[in-house]
Amino acid sequence: MVAPETVIQQQEQVLALVSAGASYQQICDETGLSMSAMRRRLACARKRHKIDPHLADKLASRGVTDLAGLHSGWIIDKDEHGAGQSLYFFLGPDGPISPEDHAEMMAAAFADVPPAPEIKAPEHTAKGKVAFFPVSDFHLGAVITDKEAETAYNRAIAVDRLRAGFSLSHAAIPPAETAIILYNGDTTHANDFKDRTPRSGHVLKVEGSHHANVSLACECLIWQIDMARERHGEVIVSVRRGNHDPSTPIALILALKNRYANDPRVTVQDDENDFFVFQRGKLFICAHHGDGLKPEKMALQIPHKFRREWGVSDHHYFFTGHLHHTRSDTFGGLYWKQLPAVTVIDQHAQQQGYAETGGMMAMLFDTAGGACSEFTTRL
Repeated sequence: MVAPETVIQQQEQVLALVSAGASYQQICDETGLSMSAMRRRLACARKRHKIDPHLADKLASRGVTDLAGLHSGWIIDKDEHGAGQSLYFFLGPDGPISPEDHAEMMAAAFADVPPAPEIKAPEHTAKGKVAFFPVSDFHLGAVITDKEAETAYNRAIAVDRLRAGFSLSHAAIPPAETAIILYNGDTTHANDFKDRTPRSGHVLKVEGSHHANVSLACECLIWQIDMARERHGEVIVSVRRGNHDPSTPIALILALKNRYANDPRVTVQDDENDFFVFQRGKLFICAHHGDGLKPEKMALQIPHKFRREWGVSDHHYFFTGHLHHTRSDTFGGLYWKQLPAVTVIDQHAQQQGYAETGGMMAMLFDTAGGACSEFTTRL
């Protein structure tokens, strides 16, 4: 067992290196700690510096050095007869991970992503055509057994469903001048290692660590992008947040930007807008995860939020997900479609009597004439 003094020294060393401007990866290299161990020691050091030094010393004297995640407790100094003192302490919850720390962790996690292999552009693509491949509600990491719902779901099943759905829908769309791969939210089931929904704190049943699930999602995206590079002229990649995973997109964006930095045919969108927007010629495509407002109310905002793009277009399309089943409607001059979910229905939906509707879709657009064709496959 490592002595408490040694653990505290490591924690202080990590904090000092961060304060000196060292990156997370540099700190791991210098200390020999793993990324998760380094982050834990940093969180402990930061919390120790926020509490009363006397209390921190008392806890350390009893071997309590891992303050990250420690909320409250008792320090009891009593003999067998009950004589002595007891002290109740309250440290409070750990604060949320800052955007800077999250970005640093993700950059370190994907620092070794290899560059993309060279893939020659196809000789023939349809000029003015846009192939659209949305992926909605992947929920990678979710666990559902066939005893709990109609269909089982786990990481292996999720990847198989995504690969099968994309292979079929991609093959159904002819080579286009532009391909769009859009991950429209809830890519991962959880937002971080706490395995709770960010807003309500609802406990989630998750398979694997968040690090492993983000890495697996990145592998899926790379597979899709490289397939699209072989068939289409340019590939636009967009990863948007969902209500389950508002922090996941930044990790995937950093990794993909690093991998395709030298490929001029791949554009990885890097912005913090909840909406995805594509405008070219007379074509306008917009998407949002779909949480927060009903689609008809959200649709009212779009012409005002994107006035220039809306104004120069004649054909307007809006896509949402979130509710895990398909619907479509028109709101004024805007065609709306609710995308199918890659995941299966969960225990709650099963109890409510909903039918299994998982699937993936693809569409072909013309920048002058709008929608040309649509393909949907059940999963």
